[in-house]
Amino acid sequence: MIDNTNNIKHRCIVNLLYSARLRRSELLNLKITDIDSKRMLVYEVV
Repeated sequence: MIDNTNNIKHRCIVNLLYSARLRRSELLNLKITDIDSKRMLVYEVV
């Protein structure tokens, strides 16, 4: 599914859903402050 996604934004979303094991609702509630790009972590979405 990831390889068949051409749009870069959609590919990023699908990769994040898969790699972080997020549900759709968790992804929609994700904020920039929930992501630590230096440590490559996504904090728990509550």
